[in-house]
Amino acid sequence: MCFTTLKQMSSAAMNNDGDQITVTLSTQAETFNAPCDELFDEATSTLLGEASCQITNLDRNSLVISLQGDARIDPSATDDTRKRLTLKANNPLRDFLQPTLGYDASVSILVSSCGDNCTAPTAKLSGPTSVKEPCNAGDTYQTIYIDSSESIAPSGRALSSRTWGTSAAVVDGMQCTAASDALQAAVDRANTSGIGSTGAMSLELDTTVLESLSTSSTYCITLSVTSYLGRTSNTDAVHFLTKQGADSGTPAITILAPASTTLSSGLTLSGSVAESSICSGDVAEYKWECISTGCPLLNSPASFLRSVTRDLQASDLVGSVTAGSTLTFRLSARFVGSVSEASATQDVAFIGDAMTAAFTEDSSAGSVSRGSTLKFDASPSRDPSDPTNTLQPMRYIFACVHPDGISSCFTSTEGYYYGNMIDGSTWELDSEKFVDVAEGEVFTISVTIKKGSGESERKATATSIIQLMAADTSFVSARVEWDCGATDCSGTALSNDDLSFFATILNVDAFGASDTISYRWTVNGNTVLKKHLSQSEGSSSPDDAADASIITLNRFRANDNTSIIPRSGALAIKCEITVQQQGANPATGSAWVSLDLLGPPICSRGDGGCLLLPTTSIQYPTVQFRAEARDFSSSNPLTYEFGFIIDGEQTVSKAATLKSAQTLSAEGGTGTYTVYAVAVDSRTSARSLAATASFSLNPAEVTGATCQEREAVFTQLVLDAASGIDVTSLVNSGSTDSVFGGMNLVNALGNGVFPEDCGSRRLLSNEEAGRRHLLNLGDSAVLGDSLAAVLGTLASRRTPDALGALNSVQSTFSLDKPPAVEQAKTLAQVVTQSLEILAENNAADVGTNIIAPAVRNQGLANEVLVAGCGDDCGDEHTPWLRTKRVMDALVSARLLLHRIATSGRTTTAVSVPMTQGVSRNTRTATSTANVGIDVSVMRREGMVQASAQLQGGSARAFLDWCASNPACSGRSFLTFSLSFVRDAATYTSTTSTDLDTLISAHFADASEGPTVVSGVLEAQFEGFKADGDHICSATTKCTMDLRIPINGGVDTSRKKLSCVRLAPDTTTQSFVALEVQSSIPLTSSGSHAVCPTDQLGLFMVMAYTPAPAPSPSPSPSSSVNPPPPPANPVQASQPSPLPEIPTVQEVAERFNLTCSANEQKLLRIFAELGNVDSLTTLDIQTLQKRLQKNLDSFLRAEGGLKCPLKLMLGNGRRRALKALTVSAEADLGEETPGADVAAAKRKVSTEMDAGNFQQTFVNGEDGSFVTQSGVTVTVSDASIDEGTPGCSALRDKLVTADIVVNGATDNFKLTPAIANELAAAIHKKADELVEDIQINCPVQVEIMSDASTSPASWSRRYLLSDHNIAAVIIDLGDDASSETVRTVLDTLRNSDALGSVAGYQVSCTPWPLLQTEAYMHAHASMQRVVCAW
Repeated sequence: MCFTTLKQMSSAAMNNDGDQITVTLSTQAETFNAPCDELFDEATSTLLGEASCQITNLDRNSLVISLQGDARIDPSATDDTRKRLTLKANNPLRDFLQPTLGYDASVSILVSSCGDNCTAPTAKLSGPTSVKEPCNAGDTYQTIYIDSSESIAPSGRALSSRTWGTSAAVVDGMQCTAASDALQAAVDRANTSGIGSTGAMSLELDTTVLESLSTSSTYCITLSVTSYLGRTSNTDAVHFLTKQGADSGTPAITILAPASTTLSSGLTLSGSVAESSICSGDVAEYKWECISTGCPLLNSPASFLRSVTRDLQASDLVGSVTAGSTLTFRLSARFVGSVSEASATQDVAFIGDAMTAAFTEDSSAGSVSRGSTLKFDASPSRDPSDPTNTLQPMRYIFACVHPDGISSCFTSTEGYYYGNMIDGSTWELDSEKFVDVAEGEVFTISVTIKKGSGESERKATATSIIQLMAADTSFVSARVEWDCGATDCSGTALSNDDLSFFATILNVDAFGASDTISYRWTVNGNTVLKKHLSQSEGSSSPDDAADASIITLNRFRANDNTSIIPRSGALAIKCEITVQQQGANPATGSAWVSLDLLGPPICSRGDGGCLLLPTTSIQYPTVQFRAEARDFSSSNPLTYEFGFIIDGEQTVSKAATLKSAQTLSAEGGTGTYTVYAVAVDSRTSARSLAATASFSLNPAEVTGATCQEREAVFTQLVLDAASGIDVTSLVNSGSTDSVFGGMNLVNALGNGVFPEDCGSRRLLSNEEAGRRHLLNLGDSAVLGDSLAAVLGTLASRRTPDALGALNSVQSTFSLDKPPAVEQAKTLAQVVTQSLEILAENNAADVGTNIIAPAVRNQGLANEVLVAGCGDDCGDEHTPWLRTKRVMDALVSARLLLHRIATSGRTTTAVSVPMTQGVSRNTRTATSTANVGIDVSVMRREGMVQASAQLQGGSARAFLDWCASNPACSGRSFLTFSLSFVRDAATYTSTTSTDLDTLISAHFADASEGPTVVSGVLEAQFEGFKADGDHICSATTKCTMDLRIPINGGVDTSRKKLSCVRLAPDTTTQSFVALEVQSSIPLTSSGSHAVCPTDQLGLFMVMAYTPAPAPSPSPSPSSSVNPPPPPANPVQASQPSPLPEIPTVQEVAERFNLTCSANEQKLLRIFAELGNVDSLTTLDIQTLQKRLQKNLDSFLRAEGGLKCPLKLMLGNGRRRALKALTVSAEADLGEETPGADVAAAKRKVSTEMDAGNFQQTFVNGEDGSFVTQSGVTVTVSDASIDEGTPGCSALRDKLVTADIVVNGATDNFKLTPAIANELAAAIHKKADELVEDIQINCPVQVEIMSDASTSPASWSRRYLLSDHNIAAVIIDLGDDASSETVRTVLDTLRNSDALGSVAGYQVSCTPWPLLQTEAYMHAHASMQRVVCAW
């Protein structure tokens, strides 16, 4: 075989649009896809900017360079250095046939120009079509701007020049008026502006120019533009401007509609209205029409409406408008009652949506066994412009590509194998038909879908990579998926988003539980390292390879080695999985997924100056300035967002619209601002990097002899400035943008600060509590009116209006200067409705910079209402409705966060009153994830964390339950949310439960009742669980630890804490408080309570006073001595020193000697309610209180009920009953003798047998029990559990053994199963050893290896000394004498007797505690533990 010796670039040519260079190579090259700076030297990379380079297997002789807007290469330049391409030394290009050989870096080539074939740029102007004389004599004109930002070159790069002009000719049938001297001077200034006098982006017409124009005359302004390739626009753009008189004008409008849109995106037709053209009393109205012949849109009789905006949904376009068509729309404007109209037109091109090619999940992919049938089902492929394929049929073309890109995939003689085609969309192949290839090589199966033909043809391709494995080989079959955050991923991703991928092993059952799994990921052939991940586990080097089943790649960042994805182009993700099998060779397998990456808009200016502030400094009370976005580049129409960078975060002032220039208000008082502009792709929502500029608002200059006089002058300055804000006229303009702009202006004026300190107070404060703005001073009502106007805009239910409303109020109030009560009412409604609209409209890409201020404002407004008017806030602001607004706002916020949440981490919107967070994880990661959010806590500085995590065995239980539950197992990712409201009064103010009597363990005679000591933490699973649901199910208990921060100033040394769940009851419009668990532990820092729960919902912490501890037993007589220790204990190994002996009080606390929950001390009652189907939470609580009260009274002679009664629906121990069954457990207490327990059971049973259960225990002195639904409850049957007779659980009837496993316990954990087995062995051995004594009572086992459930002193003495401890409690029964107890105790202390228990070798040491209590410590050698268990 002959080879070409020279491996080099031969030539390069620029395409006609100027956005792509094709380099011809002297030989075929291996495929390549990466940023061009990996190939070319530094000088060339600077010319190419963020270009991407690609060689495909379809054309290996061509290297295609796709240029972005920041490219500087110019093939028409006379300077060769501006068009030269040079490869870098040791570049990664490799020859295809000789892959060890690279391409010569010493050869440079020049890029040839497209010359006369270059595509011409397009000039376009927009702006108001009319200008109106000022409404009042003496007023000045509002400056207007004629904008050229929509002028474009096909390359997307900045235009090289703009040339402004005027015309006095007849243009489009309109006679143009000759320009005035002032207008011509403005044009000349525009032509000499810009970098190198290349022309201004906009033509500024100030009051001098507008005064010079003649009334009722039309002026024609022209523009031509030139691209970097030297081509000038074929025709000039012309803008018509008419001057109108003050009394006979029309609204001054600028049409706002995109030049093009995709059918599935819908179309918003709108316009901006010059506020100065709306005089007092004027009410504007507007009409939209489609004036193209045969236009299928807006064809009902057009009428004038109050709003300037008209929305056409995707459903209006799809099926009605043909892809590729262009329609003309006209906006007409007039005042109500006037016949004069102004109009403007806009052409809109309707582009067919990008189609999506895709295979089903069960289609063959990755490593597959040779001999199997391969199926590739492309039926999920879709066309958003024609979802049902009724307008055009969809064509499927399947293909297979050999690893070398040339040879046939199949072994048939002719080289062709067609397989089996099913319904045109599914291809089945016999894997035996594939040729043999080298180990590790793969085949690429593709499907290309097509619609249309010629220039209107649309197509898309999906690929599946197949690696054929020998049938007798153990291998890993897997699937890799992109987590796009939606149920239907398009196959197109944005490079400025973090990208998550997860691998699923499909044949996991083929491997053992002890097998270890490792993952190796590559992106376009490059190994993914930990530094490339947005979040990685462990503390290893960032340059180590990523090894996890789920990865989240950092978004694209230029010149950043932590970013591995390219800016745009094809993205091939591979995951190679290795399973290390016990006793067998490792099994391997690979899986792939491919995406098309779209890059964000880019600033195409060499100086980076894509944000222009014509004025960079103003003086208060002038607070508004203009910001212009210019020369951003993208292949799609752009919208522009403006705002300020505060504390490193982007704070949106103007949400993205088609307006490339906006008037901004400096809303933070005097000082220096960092202004930003972001270009947003209108089709993909990709966001550019922020262009920034500095701006200063200088303090006002005021005069006066004293500080107080100057302060008064300053205040009047502000009020005078505010008097010019006519809120009614803003509303009457019909433009919601005008209303939002008015609110921004109100904020900027009201947030001003008098520059001096007169020794009293800041002007921003007011002696009337709750006043926020300077504009609340005097008689100004502009603040309240503006808030009401903002609320009124939400009647449209439009996403842009919801965003505008939230942005306009985010700086209106602050935590230290909250709203007044009436303002809080309006603010709460604005936030709730806005978030609700965004959620219900499926608004995408609503960032935390919008959600966090909204949540803050909702919390702030609610706190004001709770404190300011309580129960008397009006019918629309009752406690329940207020709380419901908070809950609704949080629900909407978490839905919005879900849409932007990256898997593998928690996405939060943090604010001081309230915080919302969501965590998206795989099912496995969810079971172990510690989800935390930063929250603010009452009476504490700074932020702390609230968190939730499944504990211990619950992680495994959750996975097992999820696998068996279709709603859970059907989700690749689970979304778990946490929210925190710092002021619990938000909920407790509408709680129907008496919180003073809620905590059952609270000491009734305490000097103060239980108090709420935390905010409210809400934990929910999204999509398949509801409030109050079990985390797993009623039969599978999964416990989650909620770490809830407690308020500052809580004395936990005298108090105990209880976890309380708040259950909403919409019937009563209140919350029912339910005690989850009392005596919950604190974290080691003492700042958080740990609430264990197996339910979802809202939780808070209450502090209560526990009952005094019982008096200790009398000291043993000095004449009674404990027996001596054995002389020669047998030891398997030398034990570590025994833990310190606990005190009597610690023993009492450890075994909860007041309330036992011991089976022998429980009075368990079962009752059938024959006439009700269900009970509400409040019904259950009422019945529980009745049974507690009546049983306590009935058993007073036997000591009554010392402990809380528990009530549950249903009972698993009894036969299935059709009637509703309740079970009640009354704990008679640890100290109650067994004889008294038996007497109490007999007494209750006798009352039941007499048929008096309902009257005595349910009705009592309170009368019949009536449910919330109005049903009088009847008890059809009742019974009692007799329990095991004769057992007491009294201290003087117990022999207690502490099993302590110490020594080398790194691989050992004392589990309940081990402890129970050991306890059973001790029980059996004791029964054998003790003559004439039968040990019949149940044995209790308590593991004491968790510091969170043990007394603090035990934690110190045991848990920090590497011991595994369990307490085994043997109950000898009520009839056992003290002599019997002593006999058993002495016998079990004999180490020889217990030496063979359960295979342990034991050494025992007697502990003198109480005369009837003993603790035996069995020290097991690690070797014997492993053998035994």
